[in-house]
Amino acid sequence: MINIATLPKDLRLVINNEQIDFIIKAKRNAPLKKALSYFFFSFFWLLILSVGIYTSLKSHFNNKSLSNIITKLKNIDYTESATLVVLCFISIGLSMFLYGFYILLQKGGYFIATKSGLLKYRNGKIKMTDWQQFSGNIKVNNRNLYGDIAMELVTGKHVSRYNDSSYDNKRYVPDVIHIVGVESPMQIVNKYKARIEENSQEVKF
Repeated sequence: MINIATLPKDLRLVINNEQIDFIIKAKRNAPLKKALSYFFFSFFWLLILSVGIYTSLKSHFNNKSLSNIITKLKNIDYTESATLVVLCFISIGLSMFLYGFYILLQKGGYFIATKSGLLKYRNGKIKMTDWQQFSGNIKVNNRNLYGDIAMELVTGKHVSRYNDSSYDNKRYVPDVIHIVGVESPMQIVNKYKARIEENSQEVKF
């Protein structure tokens, strides 16, 4: 846990005299699996693209010396449109790979639980989520003393399945707040559950 005196000044002003359940700082802004998904996508994208290019040009490689191959490649009639399409596909794969690194290197922010809700502070930006906005569903990935926490919200969106935009083939994906790489995650979860139960009782009343 972090002492309130060590927090940035603008964050302390927002908290003011609020009752605080916990103050933590996440190691990363997003879960590792999110960055890995971009890495895997870019790898397979570029692999399929490479196989496609090789298949279309392999006839120029068969039983020929390196100098002959280079000569053949120079003599191929590359149309401007085909070149642009290939470069576009390559740029997509590389962009996904670089974005995966960007996500992986993003540092986490502060999370402060108060009586009002859960506050996130990162890069000078503050976002408060009221406890009523949490569904109560929570997932914990605990690794020794550290772990990741995923808290579902009542808000979300419908995502199409199998490229079918009809409503019947859409699934609901809730919004999630991720707290990645925090010490003693179960202590945080217990305090979170207590706040959720407290607010649900207030709503019923």
